[in-house]
This record gives sequence, C-alpha cells and structure tokens, in this order.
Amino acid sequence: MKKILTLLFLVFFHFFTQAQNHTYDYGKVKLGFNVGGTFQSTDISTKLFGLGFGSTLEWAIHENSYSIFGFSIRGRYLHANVYGNEYNLHTQPISNFSINGIDNSNLDYSNSPLYINNKTILDELSLEAMLKFNKLYYQKGILFYLFLGAGATGYETLTNQLDESGLMYDYSAINASTKKEVINQLKDLRDNSYETGFTGPNLKSWVFTPTVGLGLGYRVAPILTIVFEHKISLPQTDYFDGQLYHPEKDPAFIKDIYHYTSLGFRFNIVRKHHVETEPETLPTAPTTYVPTTTPTNNPPTTTPPVAPTPTGTPTPTPTPTPTSPITEPPVTVPTTPITFTEPKPTPPIVSIITPTITTFTNNCSVKIEIKIEHINNEKNIQFYQNNELVPSYLYYFQSGVLHSTINLNDGLNIFKVIARNENGKDEKELKLTCQTDKTITICHNNNDGTKSSIQIKESEWLQHQNHGDVKGFCPSNRKYIDICHIDSKTGVKTKISIPEKDWSQHQAHGDNLGDCALDISTKQIQICHTDPVSGQKSNLLINEGDWFAHATHGDTRGLCPREIKYIDICHIDAKTGVKTKISIPENEWIQHQAHGDNLGDCALDISTKQIQICHTDPASGQKSNLLINEGDWFAHAAHGDAKGLCPREIKYIDICHIDAKTGVKTKISIPENEWIQHQAHGDNLGDCALDISTKQIQICHTDPASGQKSNLLINEGDWFAHAAHGDAKGLCPREIKYIDICHIDNKTKSKSKISIPESEWGKHKLHGDNMGDCFEDEKITICHKGQEGILKTIEIPSSQWPNHAAHGDKIGSCDENLISICHINQNSGELEQIEIPQDQWTQHQNHGDIIGSCSNIDQTIITICHQKQNSDETITKQIPKYLWNYHLSHGDKMGSCEENETNESEKITICHYPPGNSGNPQTLIIPQSAWTAHQAHGDSMGKCQEIEEQKITICHIPPGNNKNPQTIEIPQSAWPAHQAHGDSIGECDSNKGGKNNIKPKNGKIN
Repeated sequence: MKKILTLLFLVFFHFFTQAQNHTYDYGKVKLGFNVGGTFQSTDISTKLFGLGFGSTLEWAIHENSYSIFGFSIRGRYLHANVYGNEYNLHTQPISNFSINGIDNSNLDYSNSPLYINNKTILDELSLEAMLKFNKLYYQKGILFYLFLGAGATGYETLTNQLDESGLMYDYSAINASTKKEVINQLKDLRDNSYETGFTGPNLKSWVFTPTVGLGLGYRVAPILTIVFEHKISLPQTDYFDGQLYHPEKDPAFIKDIYHYTSLGFRFNIVRKHHVETEPETLPTAPTTYVPTTTPTNNPPTTTPPVAPTPTGTPTPTPTPTPTSPITEPPVTVPTTPITFTEPKPTPPIVSIITPTITTFTNNCSVKIEIKIEHINNEKNIQFYQNNELVPSYLYYFQSGVLHSTINLNDGLNIFKVIARNENGKDEKELKLTCQTDKTITICHNNNDGTKSSIQIKESEWLQHQNHGDVKGFCPSNRKYIDICHIDSKTGVKTKISIPEKDWSQHQAHGDNLGDCALDISTKQIQICHTDPVSGQKSNLLINEGDWFAHATHGDTRGLCPREIKYIDICHIDAKTGVKTKISIPENEWIQHQAHGDNLGDCALDISTKQIQICHTDPASGQKSNLLINEGDWFAHAAHGDAKGLCPREIKYIDICHIDAKTGVKTKISIPENEWIQHQAHGDNLGDCALDISTKQIQICHTDPASGQKSNLLINEGDWFAHAAHGDAKGLCPREIKYIDICHIDNKTKSKSKISIPESEWGKHKLHGDNMGDCFEDEKITICHKGQEGILKTIEIPSSQWPNHAAHGDKIGSCDENLISICHINQNSGELEQIEIPQDQWTQHQNHGDIIGSCSNIDQTIITICHQKQNSDETITKQIPKYLWNYHLSHGDKMGSCEENETNESEKITICHYPPGNSGNPQTLIIPQSAWTAHQAHGDSMGKCQEIEEQKITICHIPPGNNKNPQTIEIPQSAWPAHQAHGDSIGECDSNKGGKNNIKPKNGKIN
C-alpha cells in the first residue's frame, strides 16, 4: 500500500510540475463541474447558505498562447436552494394567496403578526460569453475570466408557516430587541418543514434571467484547473422569494437576485504535446582581427581569403587558426582618478495642483491632482477621504502626479495624501466643502388643470405644497378597460380593470371584455365575516348568491381591516427624562423596550407624589403627557394644562374613494387608521386621477332631496346640468359641527353656555365642562382640610369637588373632635400626617408633634451627643431638629460629645420611672442638663427608696386606645406623669366605656 501511495504522489507531482509548461495544445472543448453555496438579495433577508451544484460545457472560439485575451461561449446548468428569513415584523397586507386566507381559510395571517420566510428551489439553464486572459493562463497557469449571459430559471417558492400540528405559528410570543435574539426565537419556534407553496396572481414557474460574474483559477495538471467563481443571477420576477415588490417604497429596476459562489473543476481536452521554440537565426562568418602595427621581430602575416557563402543550406564556416599568435604591443593608458559624489537622500515632496477652490455647490464631482516627487511606486502613497482610505480604483499615479475624480460628501471633506520613501515621508491635507440643495420628485398641478411629475429643490417644497402639489410621482394616466377575468386555478370569474395594453395577454387566456355573466353557482366574492358567537373577524370567499344572507348579519365586502392591538407603557422622554403613560401599537413595543420603557403604569416617585397632566407647550401649542410633582400642579393649571392624559389626536389623510354602487371616484379625508380598509376596496392615496378618455372635473354636489353636500368627479360635459341645480366647482368646504356646552372658567369657576366645534369637546370634558345648558350646581357637604391641618365642614358646588378631592378633602361632615397633626414616629423617626382626637393633643405635643402639615416642621440637621440605652457610652450623631425633644427626654445633649465633655457640669442622681412601667423605678446618674426633661416625665431627685412607696389608684387612658380605660395602681410619685397624659384619680366606671364616662371615686390625693 505504501508503494502505491508513493507512486500516486510521484505521478501527481509530475503532472503538477509539468502543468505550468506551456507545451500543450489544448482542444476547443472544456468540461466543468462545480459545487457551492447560494444566497438571495430580495425583499426577505437571506439565510446563509443554501447548497448548489452544476455543470458547464465550454467552446473556445479564440484561444492561443500569444494572445492576451481569449473568447469562449459556454452553457451552464445549476440546481440550488436559497433561503430567506425576515427578522422584522410584517405589518403590511399580505400579497400571497397562500397565507392570507384566500387559498386556505385556516392559514390566514392577514390580521395576525407575521415573520416572512421562504425556501426557493431553482433550476437554471443559461448561455454565457466569457472573456479570458489567455497569455496569463498559458504561461503562468493562472486563469482569470469575466462572463455575461442570460437564460431561464425555473423555481418553486415554499414557506414555513404551520407547525407540526398544522396550526399557525403564534408570532406574538416573539419578544426581543435585537436581530440575533429575534432569529434565535424564530429558530426555536419553527420546525423548518416548508410545507406551504406560495401562490399569487403573477406567480410564474419559469422566468428570463440575465447572469454576470467572474472566476479565478489555477492549473494543477495539464488537463485540470481548479476554479473559484462567483455568479449573480437576476430573475425577472418579484415572486422569487414569494414576497410582492412595492415600487412606492423601493423604485429599483432590479427586484429579486440570487448569488452562487462555487468551487469548480475544469477539464481541458489536450490534443497533442509539442515544444515551442524561438525562431532560428543564421550564423555569420567570423572576422579576424588585424593589428595596425606589428612587432619588428615577426614577419607580417596575411589573412587567408574567406570562401563565398553557398546559397543552399547554410553551413557554419570554421574559424581559421593563425599559425602564430598575434601579439600587440602594450599600450600605456594614463590613469586619472575618478571621484564619485554620493547623492544626498531626498524625501518625498507633496504639493496640491488642483482644485484651486475649496467650496463646491450642487455639482460636487471634483477633479483632484497632487504632484508627488521622488516616488516611483503607487504603493508608497496613501490617499484618505475623511480618515478613510480611498479605494485604489478611484485614483491613479502617473508621471509623478496623483489623479482622482471623486464625489464629495455633503458638508466638509478632508483629504490627506501621505507619501513615503526610504528617506522619509511628506503629507498634505486638502479641505473641500460640498453644498447641495437636494432635489425631490413631486406631482405638480399645471395651470391647465393637468398634472406632471417634476423635480424641484427641497427648499422649494413648501411653496409647491401651498399650491396643492404632493410628493412623489403622479399616478400614471393609463387607459383602463373592464374585463371578465377567469382565475387560472379556481376558475372564478371576476370583473377587473386592466391597462388597455394588457388586453391581448388576457384575451389569450380566455378572458372577455365587459361584465361577467352571473353564475350563481360559481361566482365568488371576498367578504369580511364576523363570527356571531365569538365576534372574531375572518376573510372568506363566498358564492355571490350567499352575500345577502351574510350582509344581514353585519358582514362587509372586501378584506377585513387589520386590527392593531394597543398596550400601555411607561415612556421615558429621551430629552427631559420625564416618565409618561402612553398607549402604543403592540408591534412597536420592542423599539420602546430598547430605550428603557416599561410595560404598564409609571411607578410614582416615593419621595414625592406625582400626578398625570396634559401639558400644552406655550411656544408651539403642542400637547404632551407629563408626570409632575403634585406641588407643581397650580403653576401648570395657571397656564391652561389639564389633569389626566391628553385626548388622542386623529390624523387624517386624503384618498381617492370609489363608490361601491356607482363606481364614482371622490377625494375624501379619512382617519389614517381606516386606510387599510379602504385600500382593500381599491381606493388610492392622494387625488383621484383623471380618466384620459374623458376629462373630469371636481364639483361640490348638493343632493336635491336631503340638501347634503358631497364631492364628486363628473365628466366635463355634465357640468352645465349640475351648475343649473346649484352645484359648485371644486371641493366642498368642510362643515364644522358645533355643540353647546356648559363651560367652567378656570379662574373664576363661573359657568357659561358656549358653542364649540365638536372636535374640541374632549379637551373641555377633561376640564369638567358638561354638554347642554348650565344648571345651578348642587351643593355638597365636605370635610375641608385647612392650611394648619384644621378640619372644617363646608358646603361647595358639586362641580368644584374634583379640585377639593385632589387636595385630600372628603365628602361628608368632619368629626369636630379630630385634628390633623404631623406625628413623629418614636420608633423610626419618620414623619406621618395623621388625624387624632383633640383630647389626645397634649400627649402628642409632649413628644414634639405639631398641628398642621409636616411641611411646616423644621427638618434642619443638628448634631447631638446621644446616650446609648442601658449603657454609659455616648456617640456623636446628626438628627433632624424635630427629633430633638425626643432625644432630650432620654438624656441626650446638644452638640458633639467632645464639646459636651469639656463643658460637662456635675452629674446628679435621680429616680427614673420608665414610661409604661412606672412601678419599676430605677436609680440613674444623669447630667444636670437632662434633669428638666426627666422631671417633666415624673422622675424625682435622689435615689429611689427601697421601701415600698405609697400607691394610689387611678383611671388610666392607654395612648391611642382612649375608649378602653383601665383601673391601675401606681406609685404616688408617678402621678404627675399620668396626670399630664389625661389620667384621673380613682377607679374607672366599668359600666360605660370612654373617657366621658369615667367617674373617679376620689377627687384628690391624700
């Protein structure tokens, strides 16, 4: 086995070494096989790669070893698969019958989220012309060629839109913000079955296909060349990927393209082996050198005569040998020393020749010439435009000058040239400015009433817009005819309008001019059917005879409008950072999520209460939803802002509407969200195109019966009849409907009856206005919280209640015994706005609470020396000033502990009665400065007596639970503290609860 492998290697090595010798005469025929990958450039993003393979048969028309170029013709066959996988959510009406419910009602994505995909199986037959570099191939074995051709492509396009159970995919589950995440989720969702074939009215199985490409190969053996090739095919269809082309979005001539990159094996047919030699040259007779001076020692020697050259085959004449050598006398040559001066190293020199100006307007294709000295090789030059290398094919270096004709970008362009040699470098910078006024295409209204597509400068658009011109090309004024079209698959006959030039093609397929004869059993129409149980809408094809039954149940003709699902999100404004709750179409959620928005309501800032308002910009008048601090509301209200979300503005667009009964076209304005429904019925955006066969004019028609006005397009010859009945040329003025409302003035709160346009009602409703006449407001009783927190029962008009509710007032009478205070939580130190019975105020006042709003409390930070509980250790800490009384009662001191140590006075001993546990007195040593606070709570000077202190019976009112009095015994010394909290001497009356029913037995202390 080893010997066989060695032999094979030697044979291959022999062929490889001989492959580069141009000693072979190649035949005219070359046979090739190739395999590679395919991908598409279409309306659907490609999914790299599909597998392809094919073969070629080449005939060399001009080919030899001395010509620089050669020319061949070859035939090609290619079989391949290409794949597409769209990662953008599809929102336009679906053009393919196979997935919009027309072919199969169970497969209908026309009202559902959809991600398009395709698998296209193709077979291509083409004939191609090849331009080859012959001399390079014959002498170096390198094959380089370009080719151009045309042929036909047969294709079948499939899509994967059903799962293993035959159900539609739920694309609403796709929730991602990047292309990679979307593709990964689609990969997990689909089963790659490609079970559904795309269908459509313009779908063809074979299409004309131009091709173009290039190849690069290397000869590894006399008969074998390995070739790397890339081919581009342009099938003349927009259904190659199954997706309909939209010229209004992309007016490109080339629609769908597929590419094939392959590795091929090209076999040469060798006819014979020969050796190419250079042409022979005839030898010349040698000449004998005869010196002019002979030495005196030797006799003169004569040269024998040369024999004449025969005319036959030339035979070289032998050189005669002299009988004695010829010796020349020595010649003395004077020697002069030669001095060589070493050239001085010269670095490159760069200088700008053209352009001589730096600013260009509109025509920004500029010729640049830069002189570069001491550089011989273009590789030593770097040419930059805006810090990016300029491709080498955009400039060339000749006779010491760099030449380039290049297009400038809008604005400033900075060019830089760097030249280097072994002695250094030089560089120059050139700044050129391009000022362009972009042009746009518009449909212009001419003075004679006709329209024409023209290009104008973008700065002139507003002037044209004011005269009724519209952007884009004018609709083509083609002449249309009505025919009865027969669908090639279903056999259903449909009346359609086609350009007159297409009639021959339809006639060849059996279509007829005019209306279709009714055939109740076969003629079908497209309707939007509403399920009577679920209310779900779906597209159906029904027999025309069944239409009336469907119409009575509320069904409509044409495709169902696509329902847009809205979701509520909390949107963060990119400039202000303000959070606003808005509603958006569900398919826009991924975009908002990427910018940090959240689903649902906006969370309120815990530190400050916020409210939702509709804010009006004072400069532009634009309205926007804002979340503001509640304290800022009055400033906004003074400028006319309103609470709540702004009413959604409805955007209107102009369309050419076709009346379903009369066929009359009328320009009308509709809400933008109703466009899909009108589009499905054949309406068009913009103005109605005039029928070229008869001039039409726009009139405002008044119905003689109802007096209603409507816009109509009529034949110009019918105008006099309409004018006689009072109709007017042009569009009808839009009627503004007014309604009467009862308006409340924001400042005075007075009511007045006014008339407003109906479209403004939403804004007035948000401010509390009512429809109809004004009536005297019903008075209601509320509990109003005053500035100091005092609750007061007042009567207000019912219309003013929303303003009071926003400030925390309540409907109904106040409990006169309640007051509003700012309470200091003894555990957490937090401020709490609470309401308490008035008789508990003394107890709260002792703890530092205040009447009224917490905003009135002094929250200045102060430094204190804090005494830790059950310890002599002290620490310096900072607290809000409102907590000082609480700390003072525990023995803390104002200022840092270090300051207090230097100013510490003599400590004293007291008997401390813990609050809530006065029966357990404790002897404490405290600073003399803390004695006042302890004395206020009932502590006494000196040590606690070890003997049992005399006790007294009191009626104790627990704090916060005054309706549950308790009879307890306390030391007599603890009585002042209980008395300060509202307790009384004697037993409580056990028959009745509440403080008002307490009947102490003793009124005085003995």
